[in-house]
Amino acid sequence: MKARKVSRIECWVSKEIAHLPAEALEELGLPEVFTASARSVVLREKTLKLAGRGDYKIEEDPVEYFSFCVPPKHASRVLGFLADRADLSFPGRGSIYRTDISVYRNEENSFDDSVLAALPKPSIVPLKDLEGLVAIVRRGKGNDIAKALLDSGRALPLVTFGEGVGLRDRLGLLRITVPAEKEIVHAVVPRHDADEIFDYITRTAKLDHPGKGFLYSYSIAEGLIDTRMIRGKSSYIASMEQIVSAIDTMTGHADWRRGTAAIGRSLGLGSGKAQREVLRILYPEGEGNDRIRSALDAGAGGATRSRVRTLKLRDDTLRTARREYEMNDLIVDREIREKILKRVPWDRAVIEIGQVNRVETYRGEGRSSPSPG
Repeated sequence: MKARKVSRIECWVSKEIAHLPAEALEELGLPEVFTASARSVVLREKTLKLAGRGDYKIEEDPVEYFSFCVPPKHASRVLGFLADRADLSFPGRGSIYRTDISVYRNEENSFDDSVLAALPKPSIVPLKDLEGLVAIVRRGKGNDIAKALLDSGRALPLVTFGEGVGLRDRLGLLRITVPAEKEIVHAVVPRHDADEIFDYITRTAKLDHPGKGFLYSYSIAEGLIDTRMIRGKSSYIASMEQIVSAIDTMTGHADWRRGTAAIGRSLGLGSGKAQREVLRILYPEGEGNDRIRSALDAGAGGATRSRVRTLKLRDDTLRTARREYEMNDLIVDREIREKILKRVPWDRAVIEIGQVNRVETYRGEGRSSPSPG
């Protein structure tokens, strides 16, 4: 079976306006949209001090997550269409971005090419040169990562829930206890800041220690990113988030925000080390355990499993209820990926493959690849 190149679009919006992208997606007639509940983490200003520095506390809001794939030639128009419909140019409403990936599946999804091609030219200019960060930590530690991201002043953290698969059993042999329940922290940052933020999160969360967690980064083709990280009274007509968002839109990138040059370590192409990828394997609920075990037997260090559901569209006569899926993310070397693809059963599976730029976690002796489990 051959891989197909697609663009995966991911959208995070406030729960209050989740119906807007859902209605827009219905108009597009996409064959498959995955959705899940999540939360965003922001800072709330409690008091205003005379010196001008505020006192802040962590505040959480419910958000809805949407994920779907489209042909690359239509990706920018689809992204802009959803951003316009949900008014994502206004800070505090949400984020949307796309990643170019490869996908394997038994049945090829069909798209209404005429509908996608007829979409208007986006009125919003997305940002380029972005990088995604994903931290996987034990339950209850997600806000520590979120606070570190907020302290950096460059990313709005979004948190989902999952469970570790595989690694717990192996660490148990070393008498290291790792809870199964995980929090998965997502953030998108300007690419020129990614290494600096990556290193800062690694240090503050001690991710190079056993059982502390896992962090990886990947490239994002384009997107529109929520800049509202602080809430409170403003003494200006326009908030700082609105000013930042406006300049980002005018320039089409976030390079003007460049701070201290970061010295990073790349585990990608040209580094002389193994090229790593993220495999996202989706199976209908209840069918993943034995199949993911096949991936672990092929050499994967572990997996992080979360649950998503298909978006129920009103005109979908073939579906009477939302289908639940298990979404398993594995970080592997390309060599291991080929072994997994030969061993994992294909029936009713969707396998998405994306490039990983950097990885940080505890590496024990004898491990062939890092694990997000």
